[in-house]
Amino acid sequence: IDNTALIATDGTAYTGISDQTSFNFTTMGLPYLTSSSPPDNTTGMSVATESLKLTFNEAISSNTGNIKVIETLSGETFESFDVTGSKITGWGTSVITLAFSKNFSASSNYHVLIDSTAIKNSGSAFYGGISDQTTLNFTTSDEGIVTLIASNPIDDAQDVSVNNRKLILTFSHNLVVGSGLIKLFSKADEKLIYSADVNSDDVLVKNATVTVTWPDWLRPNTEYYINIDATTFTNSDEQKFAGIKNQTTLNFRTSSRISSPWDDPDIAGMVEAQTELVDRRLYESIRPILDRLEWFRAHRKERHRSVHKVKVDIVQPEWQLLNDNPAIDALSLIENEFFDVIRGNIEVESTESLGDWAMWTAGDIVVGKVGQQRHSSFKHFHSEGMTLGFDKKLDSSRLIGLALRGANNNTEIGVQGTHIDSVDYGIAFYKTWTFSDKYFIDFILGGNQFNLKTHREIGFGNPILGERKAYQGYQSLSIHKEFKTNFRTLFLTPYSRVDVGYTNLRPFEETGGNAAISFKEQHIRHARANLGLHLDYLFTNGNADIRPYSRVEYSLDMSNSSVVSASYVIAPETLFHSKIHNLRASNWKYGLGLDIKFLTGSIGASYERIEESEDRNDHQVSRKSDNIRFKLIFQF
Repeated sequence: IDNTALIATDGTAYTGISDQTSFNFTTMGLPYLTSSSPPDNTTGMSVATESLKLTFNEAISSNTGNIKVIETLSGETFESFDVTGSKITGWGTSVITLAFSKNFSASSNYHVLIDSTAIKNSGSAFYGGISDQTTLNFTTSDEGIVTLIASNPIDDAQDVSVNNRKLILTFSHNLVVGSGLIKLFSKADEKLIYSADVNSDDVLVKNATVTVTWPDWLRPNTEYYINIDATTFTNSDEQKFAGIKNQTTLNFRTSSRISSPWDDPDIAGMVEAQTELVDRRLYESIRPILDRLEWFRAHRKERHRSVHKVKVDIVQPEWQLLNDNPAIDALSLIENEFFDVIRGNIEVESTESLGDWAMWTAGDIVVGKVGQQRHSSFKHFHSEGMTLGFDKKLDSSRLIGLALRGANNNTEIGVQGTHIDSVDYGIAFYKTWTFSDKYFIDFILGGNQFNLKTHREIGFGNPILGERKAYQGYQSLSIHKEFKTNFRTLFLTPYSRVDVGYTNLRPFEETGGNAAISFKEQHIRHARANLGLHLDYLFTNGNADIRPYSRVEYSLDMSNSSVVSASYVIAPETLFHSKIHNLRASNWKYGLGLDIKFLTGSIGASYERIEESEDRNDHQVSRKSDNIRFKLIFQF
């Protein structure tokens, strides 16, 4: 200040200021924007971008006004932020954050506007604001956010089947799998029921579709909801699926009804396999005793000796597709089993027996198939058995004895892993006698006990298991008459046989999950009448006796259908019933064979054709089989 510039009223002059320190001050600059995230002119910005960060050159505070994000093309406000509201944080620092409440649209341009009164610094200098479309703008990706657009079951579904173990999710984009879980909760108690890792075998991801397979059934009349981790899926542009974290986005209720277990062909096949097993075992128990009695009659004039026998049967019932093929074609079509039936016998005679008592043994192996039927899966079975017998020769025409038997069986059902394993034991009394030299009567009375184990697969490593016992009693009565024709070495033997029995399959309950079934007691009544004609011719060639033979037999099955009743363990009040008709399979058997006996043994071979007929059940598949047997006998 010049020293002449100012004087007092009394005329005194102000000396002025001529230096830089007596009176000085510093001005503050205006606040300005230094950067942003996302930056200006960003392209390909994620539509799921959650916030916008603005960085200034100094600490700032709010005043009054708004910060707006505008969709450039339409001019519509995407979101407006009051600077005094809670959606902006960071006041008092140089960085403020605006939190978006929704997702952006794909392939869209946006710009930011800021009122000139909205932001100031500590000296109350105002930020000039943004009023154009170019200072801060960005463009979103064309991928868009990943969203769930459909599901099965749909949201709020009210009648979902309890055995629907699949959850199908359809998304807006093809997916890239991340990590995390898809979870199923019970709504009533918010309990986690199942969880599936998106990288496990339980989850299949194909393009935009995700299929989740739960390891077990759901419970009836129950509300469920789905949660999905936010890290599970992205699209090819790394846009994340936000996940589901509530009870309402995807929820459903299961039906109070449960579908019949008989709709599952593996369950129907498993029940049929048990019935077929006990029916088959009845005749497998009778057969070695009948063979023993036939051997006794053929050698009744000789000294009573012990016999040890091994049989191998491979039984191959034909499939429906073979119905119109002749036997030789059928064998070709089933060549993977080598032959439909191969039966080998090894009989060993001891030089002496203890008094009039003898011991004999017989072993058998049976392998076969039953083709798929309308309501049940195909079945492969394999069984092995051994019979040990003790008998006493009363005279040249009478024999009494006791036979003990043990056997095991494995039946594979369908392709899902369902199978049955069983071990059974039996005992039988038998007798043969004549009322003339030409009439022979065979009588057998016996019983078997079965221990069965069932195994069903419904999910990954989640088997349904069960154990069941069964008890069987049976009786067989046959009459044979031997005729000699005008040719002294030609023999004609008609015969008839009636086999009856009863099997009680005890009730049992499966374990292992909601799909477990409680089976009620099952009663099976067996009845079969057999009529046959055996023709053989004996001639001698050197040291060998050669005996060609043929046989025809008709079996009329008179068994009643067996009723099966069952309920699911989780819904015992609903009982389901079914009938098993597979016992009704009358058949014709045609056989040709040749036995050659040497001084120390014999060999033989036979072919037998079995054709089922007079089936009384339209749902049962007609079956035929071609049987080939080989026999080798050594005498010691």
